[in-house]
Amino acid sequence: MKNIGHHLKVNIRGIFEEILNNNEHTWVMKIPLLSILHILAQVGERASELNDPLLNSYMLKLGVYDVADPKNENYDKDFVTKYLDNVQELIKKGK
Repeated sequence: MKNIGHHLKVNIRGIFEEILNNNEHTWVMKIPLLSILHILAQVGERASELNDPLLNSYMLKLGVYDVADPKNENYDKDFVTKYLDNVQELIKKGK
């Protein structure tokens, strides 16, 4: 897939909250969306155990890690930006 921007991020939790909390017609999606969030949390736990830089960058871009979630007290925009920049450098070097 073509790289459309290494800093493109999606706050999955925020999107799901917006869908569920601000639209009375989306109540039927509550269980599937909460299930997806639960699975993503499990994927995030496993990704942090593996500590693969590229996989970690995907978790950051999705806001799965607390440090990348703007609503979390551990949010650190500077860390996320620096990490993503470093991963892009590794990719360019072929590592």
